[in-house]
Amino acid sequence: MATLINEPDTDFHLQLNEQSFHIPYELLTRNFKLLNELIERESSLLNKKFHELNSLLSKNAISHDKIAITKLNSIIKSIDLFEAKLNDKITRESELLNRIKLRINFFQDLQTFKDNHDTNKLIDWYQKYSNLLIGEYLTRFPIIEKSGKRFLTEQNLQNLLDFDILEKANYISNALVNSHDLQPLIAWIDENNNYLNKRKSILEFKARFQEYLELLKLNDHKNAIRSLQRNLLPFMNTNFDDLKIACGLLVFMENCSNDTPNTIITNHDNIDTREKAYEYFFHKRLDLSMNTDINKMKSLSNSENLDRYRELLDDHRWTILKDTFLDEYYSLYGISKNDPLLIYISLGIPTLKTKACLQSDNSIPSEYNILQKHNKNYLKNSCPVCNDSFAPIAENLPFAHHTESKLFENPVMLPNGNVYDSNKLKEMSHLLIVEKIANLKDNEIFDPISKTVFKESDFVTMYPT
Repeated sequence: MATLINEPDTDFHLQLNEQSFHIPYELLTRNFKLLNELIERESSLLNKKFHELNSLLSKNAISHDKIAITKLNSIIKSIDLFEAKLNDKITRESELLNRIKLRINFFQDLQTFKDNHDTNKLIDWYQKYSNLLIGEYLTRFPIIEKSGKRFLTEQNLQNLLDFDILEKANYISNALVNSHDLQPLIAWIDENNNYLNKRKSILEFKARFQEYLELLKLNDHKNAIRSLQRNLLPFMNTNFDDLKIACGLLVFMENCSNDTPNTIITNHDNIDTREKAYEYFFHKRLDLSMNTDINKMKSLSNSENLDRYRELLDDHRWTILKDTFLDEYYSLYGISKNDPLLIYISLGIPTLKTKACLQSDNSIPSEYNILQKHNKNYLKNSCPVCNDSFAPIAENLPFAHHTESKLFENPVMLPNGNVYDSNKLKEMSHLLIVEKIANLKDNEIFDPISKTVFKESDFVTMYPT
């Protein structure tokens, strides 16, 4: 459908913003399940209490009547509490339905403005949408805590983004990477165990495995063994190799343990013997007095195992665990792994990207360094693709493909395929000679993109049709 602004239709925006509807839908589904569980549980308890009350009343005794009154008061309190819980669930459902309604209205406004060819309102809508994308980016990658929520609240767009879901992902991720705290993740795994089992996810195993490793680092071998038996052995069929190396690490530490504190090795690059490996991992010297233990270690601490143990105890495992968690979390709520703001930016960049973009100084021959200095002094590059902030995004994107082009008056093609205006190319080459920037001979020209010298006789005259 044609609009006053040349841009994608509404369906395109809906597809890219599917998570805006998938998240509240998933939350509605979960709230509905919790509501049914609440009704079944509380109804069963109330039926049981009413049955006990009827039994007391049927005995027609004053002593039983007093107990019945107490039981009746308990039932009234239970009903009040049940009603309060029901109201919480109903309020939550209304809130989620309102989120969906507001988001539908937001995109319906876009379609209405398109149909009415209302340019001013379209521009206002895109300004709001840009602010929404910025707010989501600030929520995903907060430099200042809750900066995204504050920004969108100021713009009155807070109902268009599910802050609670994104902030919970940040909370669990930060707990893993910054605090090495597994409890928030394990609690989330317990809440979503059915979903993870359906996906045959390895997240729970990785979390419990990391829990086991942390206990070993603390030399808490008793609880480490208990954790291994209770939490890791159920994964014997799917993660047997990991469990073997985990048990090997436990035996390695048991055979090496002693109470002599001495931290010597601090650089893992210096690990070339089993003694140094032990010092690096456990911050104490290896007791060499027991030959039996040493002989056992010789079989346990070959170079392959030492490398594997070092990998197991590396803090980088926390980052890997965080990435695994985010994969499952985003999948559950239908959240794109790529930030929507960066997606929209990447969609616009190819319309501006040319072969001259992203040319590094290293690609210029040393004899033309003076040309680069000349360009920096006299030319101002306002190209967003060449901007340091956007260049990493643009690097792997395609070049612009224009359906409408402006033709040069005298187009010529050089042997490398670049096309220029013949007169302008000659004028630039003459300027380079006058400014003593390039040493060009008569009838030689300089390609400003490839920094290559060609002869004018190499020109191929172009005849556009």
